[in-house]
Amino acid sequence: MRSVCKSAEAFGQSLRSLKIEIVSLSVFCMPFRRPPNAFFRWLPMSVPSPEEAERILEYESRRNPGIWVDHSRYAGEAAGWLAAAKARALGLLHDIGRSRGPNGQRHVIEGYRLLSDMGFGQAARVCLTHSYPLPDIESLPGARDMTAEECAFVADFLRSEELDEYDRLITLCDCLSQATGFCLLEKRFVDVALRYNLSSVRLDQWRAIFALRDHFSAAIGRCVYSLLPGIEENTFHCPGPA
Repeated sequence: MRSVCKSAEAFGQSLRSLKIEIVSLSVFCMPFRRPPNAFFRWLPMSVPSPEEAERILEYESRRNPGIWVDHSRYAGEAAGWLAAAKARALGLLHDIGRSRGPNGQRHVIEGYRLLSDMGFGQAARVCLTHSYPLPDIESLPGARDMTAEECAFVADFLRSEELDEYDRLITLCDCLSQATGFCLLEKRFVDVALRYNLSSVRLDQWRAIFALRDHFSAAIGRCVYSLLPGIEENTFHCPGPA
């Protein structure tokens, strides 16, 4: 992994093209909603440094190690290639709720709780938003293991919150990343369909993610695939015999 300074210098232009700004966390605050059974409170829309995000991932993943950890690292790296340090930290932590697993859909609320308790408001938010390219709680694959109250909270969040470029970017980077490296969206979609199922809602999700790919490609003036090292090798990699 490259240093934060190198990332900021090399990809600053991409960041400006995406109109994503690193702002002073001491002055940028907005209403931040707690998960069910807690009062609303104000927290800065803050994000840890990439180094701190890596330490959080390393520490929390000891509770439930698995391929989600390497997937998270690649998602963070993809976000760093396409934007800058802040985006990399968000990518690293987008699936941190899986440290409270094994779990299915519940990982989004677990990640939200964990990072909000640490005071990282924007990182907590991305734990929720990255799984929903469509603002529909029914569109998320995996075990339906959230409580009715938690489902209601997530559904209300998706209806009422306006997504920003960071939310959209991490949703895209999640789909560009496997545990073994970067891949074309089509390979990731087939992997998800084989593990869960294929439905009309899933097809609508895929169309939404393809639209995100095109959105960010237009913003930076080149296909996002071209910035991700090893994407061809990993996409066309065939595992050997078991």
